[in-house]
Amino acid sequence: MADERSLIWVFGPAPTDLLADIAATGATVVADDLHPLAQLVRAQRFAVAMAVAKGLDPDVPRRLTRSVILQPNRDHTPSPVTTADLIGSI
Repeated sequence: MADERSLIWVFGPAPTDLLADIAATGATVVADDLHPLAQLVRAQRFAVAMAVAKGLDPDVPRRLTRSVILQPNRDHTPSPVTTADLIGSI
């Protein structure tokens, strides 16, 4: 569903024909030789900049009603903790 208003970010190597197909839609394609984790950091920074430019707070996502935070157990294995658990402990 890409069009001229879309930005498609490719993490890691992509087949040349895929890049050509995406470009044919008019979308902007970002594909380079950076390590995928470095690309992920750039994409995240871009997303934060877009949110700020739209007047949104990236640390308070809209329509997010529940989140899960992993907290280690005594045996150091992750245990899910919900927002309700955190609020209940205040």
